[in-house]
Amino acid sequence: MTPWTAARRNPGGPHTARPSSTRAFLAATLLLIALPCLAYARFVAALLLPFPLHLNIAIGGALAAALAIAAVAAVAPRSQRLQFVMWTAILSSATEVVMVYFYREAPAGALPAAAGTAAAAVWLAPASTALLRRSGIVLSVGYVMLLSACFLDWPSIPNEVPYQLATIVDSKSVNRFCSYPLTSFIDSEWLWRIDARPEVLDSIATKSGMTTCATIPNAFWRMPPYYWPRAIPTGGQVYCTPSFPAHGRGSDGWHFIMAVDVNRSRAFVWFKNNF
Repeated sequence: MTPWTAARRNPGGPHTARPSSTRAFLAATLLLIALPCLAYARFVAALLLPFPLHLNIAIGGALAAALAIAAVAAVAPRSQRLQFVMWTAILSSATEVVMVYFYREAPAGALPAAAGTAAAAVWLAPASTALLRRSGIVLSVGYVMLLSACFLDWPSIPNEVPYQLATIVDSKSVNRFCSYPLTSFIDSEWLWRIDARPEVLDSIATKSGMTTCATIPNAFWRMPPYYWPRAIPTGGQVYCTPSFPAHGRGSDGWHFIMAVDVNRSRAFVWFKNNF
């Protein structure tokens, strides 16, 4: 049963027809208004929350959907509340999918956001049974686990070589590339893991304007991906562009710090693209 079908039904008899029908139409209207608001809230969360981009999407999307579910459930008539909760959760998740399609930088945030939306729908459902409580616990634990996996970038799924790197080196020479978005709007920050031959990694350092660094900001070693190095690898080399802005925005243009693990033919790059 859709919200609009529910809005036309009146299980309460003639004496409750008007208030029940009015509340159902209000709930359906609120649901329609909530969908574009969810998309906007997800976009704002991606910009304002102080976490990596896909974690912002996962947290902001789930919180916005939970608020929408709670608001629609509060307005809907009691006899139709479950249907409205279900449809709000389903359409909220569909909104997440559409937003991910158009905002491709952090698709990993959509799955935990959907799990959080499902958990909110179960906890806010009007009925309270042992099965629903267990389902709510499982979904909540799953949401936290997916958030953790999202934060650590586990498992690390290979990505296409971005145009910024493709302008520096032939993308076919890169054996494996993984990207982790920190921020993305007008200015953007990314973490890259590049698996390639040593001569390719040296070419990246040279062509991007990086030179050997004597020191490197401590923030570089505290990045969240599970595969990120915590210290200079044995026999490793570190490169950076002049005056890399470890704190704050810095000047316009491209800024790089790169640590090369020579033994594994792998480089770890912190990239800032300031418009």
